[in-house]
Amino acid sequence: MSAQDRTHARRVRWSSDIPLKDAVRPGDTSVTVLKPEHYEPFIEEKTAQGELAVRAANADYVVIADITSVTPIVTDQGTWATTEIASRVTRILRYNDKMPRKTPGAWPMVHDGAEIVIDGVAVKVGAYPVVRKGQRYLIFTSYDRKRGITHAGPAFLIDAGGTLVTSETSVDGPLASVMNGMKLSDVARLLREK
Repeated sequence: MSAQDRTHARRVRWSSDIPLKDAVRPGDTSVTVLKPEHYEPFIEEKTAQGELAVRAANADYVVIADITSVTPIVTDQGTWATTEIASRVTRILRYNDKMPRKTPGAWPMVHDGAEIVIDGVAVKVGAYPVVRKGQRYLIFTSYDRKRGITHAGPAFLIDAGGTLVTSETSVDGPLASVMNGMKLSDVARLLREK
Protein backbone atom coordinates (compact mmCIF):
# COMPACT_ATOMS: atom_id res chain seq x y z
CA MET A 1 0.00 0.00 0.00
CA SER A 2 1.44 3.36 -0.99
CA ALA A 3 1.51 6.38 1.33
CA GLN A 4 -1.11 8.02 -0.88
CA ASP A 5 -3.53 5.11 -0.36
CA ARG A 6 -3.31 5.27 3.42
CA THR A 7 -6.03 7.25 5.11
CA HIS A 8 -5.07 9.32 8.11
CA ALA A 9 -6.22 11.60 10.90
CA ARG A 10 -4.97 15.16 11.06
CA ARG A 11 -4.99 18.00 13.61
CA VAL A 12 -5.69 21.47 12.29
CA ARG A 13 -5.32 24.80 14.08
CA TRP A 14 -8.64 26.69 14.14
CA SER A 15 -8.99 29.97 12.27
CA SER A 16 -11.99 32.27 12.22
CA ASP A 17 -11.27 32.80 8.51
CA ILE A 18 -11.42 29.16 7.41
CA PRO A 19 -14.75 27.29 7.21
CA LEU A 20 -14.69 23.78 8.65
CA LYS A 21 -15.53 22.33 5.23
CA ASP A 22 -12.15 23.62 4.00
CA ALA A 23 -10.28 21.66 6.72
CA VAL A 24 -11.05 18.35 4.97
CA ARG A 25 -8.56 17.07 2.39
CA PRO A 26 -8.70 14.04 0.09
CA GLY A 27 -7.62 10.91 1.97
CA ASP A 28 -8.67 12.16 5.41
CA THR A 29 -10.63 9.79 7.62
CA SER A 30 -10.79 12.19 10.54
CA VAL A 31 -9.76 15.75 11.27
CA THR A 32 -9.51 17.47 14.65
CA VAL A 33 -9.80 21.27 14.67
CA LEU A 34 -8.42 22.87 17.84
CA LYS A 35 -7.98 26.37 19.20
CA PRO A 36 -4.47 26.96 20.61
CA GLU A 37 -5.70 26.98 24.23
CA HIS A 38 -7.14 23.48 23.77
CA TYR A 39 -3.67 21.93 23.61
CA GLU A 40 -3.08 22.27 27.36
CA PRO A 41 -3.17 18.85 29.08
CA PHE A 42 -5.21 18.35 32.24
CA ILE A 43 -3.12 17.49 35.29
CA GLU A 44 -4.84 14.86 37.39
CA GLU A 45 -4.67 14.41 41.17
CA LYS A 46 -2.98 11.29 42.59
CA THR A 47 -6.08 9.76 44.24
CA ALA A 48 -9.71 9.35 43.18
CA GLN A 49 -10.86 11.28 46.25
CA GLY A 50 -8.48 14.15 45.47
CA GLU A 51 -9.57 14.22 41.82
CA LEU A 52 -13.25 14.23 42.80
CA ALA A 53 -12.65 17.10 45.24
CA VAL A 54 -10.86 19.22 42.61
CA ARG A 55 -13.47 18.57 39.92
CA ALA A 56 -16.36 19.27 42.32
CA ALA A 57 -14.74 22.49 43.57
CA ASN A 58 -14.59 23.75 39.98
CA ALA A 59 -18.17 22.77 39.12
CA ASP A 60 -21.42 24.64 39.76
CA TYR A 61 -23.46 21.42 39.73
CA VAL A 62 -22.42 17.77 39.95
CA VAL A 63 -25.22 15.62 38.53
CA ILE A 64 -26.18 12.15 37.43
CA ALA A 65 -27.79 12.46 34.01
CA ASP A 66 -29.26 10.20 31.34
CA ILE A 67 -28.45 11.54 27.88
CA THR A 68 -31.50 11.69 25.59
CA SER A 69 -29.93 13.44 22.58
CA VAL A 70 -26.63 14.88 21.37
CA THR A 71 -26.92 17.41 18.53
CA PRO A 72 -23.95 19.15 16.84
CA ILE A 73 -24.55 22.73 15.65
CA VAL A 74 -22.22 24.51 13.19
CA THR A 75 -21.62 28.11 14.34
CA ASP A 76 -19.53 31.22 13.64
CA GLN A 77 -20.21 31.35 9.90
CA GLY A 78 -19.23 27.70 9.51
CA THR A 79 -15.86 27.96 11.29
CA TRP A 80 -16.79 26.33 14.61
CA ALA A 81 -19.33 23.94 16.17
CA THR A 82 -21.03 23.40 19.52
CA THR A 83 -23.12 20.56 20.89
CA GLU A 84 -26.60 20.73 22.38
CA ILE A 85 -27.21 17.93 24.88
CA ALA A 86 -30.67 16.99 26.10
CA SER A 87 -30.50 15.16 29.40
CA ARG A 88 -32.68 13.95 32.21
CA VAL A 89 -30.94 14.71 35.49
CA THR A 90 -31.93 12.02 37.98
CA ARG A 91 -29.93 13.36 40.92
CA ILE A 92 -28.00 16.47 41.92
CA LEU A 93 -25.08 15.35 44.08
CA ARG A 94 -23.64 18.79 44.80
CA TYR A 95 -24.22 22.39 43.81
CA ASN A 96 -22.57 25.73 44.33
CA ASP A 97 -24.81 27.63 46.74
CA LYS A 98 -24.13 30.86 44.79
CA MET A 99 -25.99 29.36 41.82
CA PRO A 100 -29.77 29.10 41.36
CA ARG A 101 -31.30 26.11 43.11
CA LYS A 102 -32.23 23.61 40.39
CA THR A 103 -34.19 20.38 40.59
CA PRO A 104 -33.80 17.04 38.82
CA GLY A 105 -35.61 16.66 35.50
CA ALA A 106 -34.99 17.77 31.93
CA TRP A 107 -31.78 19.79 31.69
CA PRO A 108 -30.51 21.13 28.39
CA MET A 109 -26.72 21.43 28.35
CA VAL A 110 -24.15 22.61 25.83
CA HIS A 111 -20.46 22.21 25.30
CA ASP A 112 -18.05 24.14 23.15
CA GLY A 113 -17.11 21.82 20.30
CA ALA A 114 -18.79 19.01 18.39
CA GLU A 115 -18.27 16.13 16.00
CA ILE A 116 -19.70 16.69 12.54
CA VAL A 117 -19.36 14.83 9.25
CA ILE A 118 -18.12 16.67 6.16
CA ASP A 119 -17.92 14.75 2.88
CA GLY A 120 -17.88 11.47 4.82
CA VAL A 121 -15.02 12.61 7.10
CA ALA A 122 -15.45 12.81 10.88
CA VAL A 123 -14.45 16.32 11.96
CA LYS A 124 -13.98 16.87 15.69
CA VAL A 125 -14.14 20.55 16.51
CA GLY A 126 -12.58 21.53 19.84
CA ALA A 127 -11.68 19.68 23.00
CA TYR A 128 -14.82 18.59 24.83
CA PRO A 129 -16.20 15.77 26.97
CA VAL A 130 -17.80 13.01 24.93
CA VAL A 131 -21.28 11.85 25.97
CA ARG A 132 -23.52 9.47 24.07
CA LYS A 133 -27.28 9.17 23.73
CA GLY A 134 -28.79 6.44 25.89
CA GLN A 135 -25.95 6.44 28.44
CA ARG A 136 -25.85 7.59 32.09
CA TYR A 137 -23.06 9.91 33.26
CA LEU A 138 -21.70 11.68 36.30
CA ILE A 139 -21.27 15.21 34.90
CA PHE A 140 -19.47 18.21 36.35
CA THR A 141 -21.19 21.32 34.98
CA SER A 142 -20.81 25.08 35.02
CA TYR A 143 -23.64 27.57 34.78
CA ASP A 144 -23.68 30.81 32.77
CA ARG A 145 -26.07 33.04 34.75
CA LYS A 146 -26.28 35.77 32.09
CA ARG A 147 -27.38 33.38 29.37
CA GLY A 148 -29.05 30.78 31.59
CA ILE A 149 -27.01 27.98 30.02
CA THR A 150 -25.57 24.89 31.68
CA HIS A 151 -22.21 23.85 30.21
CA ALA A 152 -21.31 20.15 30.35
CA GLY A 153 -17.84 19.57 31.73
CA PRO A 154 -16.03 16.32 32.50
CA ALA A 155 -18.39 13.36 32.22
CA PHE A 156 -17.86 9.84 33.58
CA LEU A 157 -19.84 6.96 32.10
CA ILE A 158 -21.72 5.00 34.78
CA ASP A 159 -22.29 1.27 34.25
CA ALA A 160 -25.40 -0.69 35.27
CA GLY A 161 -23.74 -1.58 38.59
CA GLY A 162 -23.27 2.08 39.55
CA THR A 163 -19.52 2.25 38.87
CA LEU A 164 -17.66 5.02 37.03
CA VAL A 165 -16.29 3.32 33.94
CA THR A 166 -14.45 5.95 31.94
CA SER A 167 -14.24 9.59 30.96
CA GLU A 168 -13.64 10.46 27.33
CA THR A 169 -12.57 13.58 25.46
CA SER A 170 -12.76 14.46 21.79
CA VAL A 171 -8.98 14.82 21.59
CA ASP A 172 -7.66 11.99 23.75
CA GLY A 173 -10.45 9.40 23.62
CA PRO A 174 -11.05 7.29 26.77
CA LEU A 175 -8.94 8.55 29.67
CA ALA A 176 -7.19 6.39 32.26
CA SER A 177 -8.56 8.47 35.16
CA VAL A 178 -7.96 7.69 38.83
CA MET A 179 -11.74 8.07 39.23
CA ASN A 180 -12.47 5.10 36.97
CA GLY A 181 -13.74 2.24 39.11
CA MET A 182 -15.25 4.47 41.83
CA LYS A 183 -18.69 3.44 43.05
CA LEU A 184 -21.36 6.11 42.61
CA SER A 185 -22.37 5.56 46.24
CA ASP A 186 -18.82 6.53 47.31
CA VAL A 187 -18.91 9.60 45.05
CA ALA A 188 -22.20 10.72 46.64
CA ARG A 189 -20.87 10.09 50.17
CA LEU A 190 -17.62 11.99 49.56
CA LEU A 191 -19.48 14.94 48.04
CA ARG A 192 -21.86 15.10 51.02
CA GLU A 193 -18.86 15.22 53.38
CA LYS A 194 -17.45 18.33 51.70
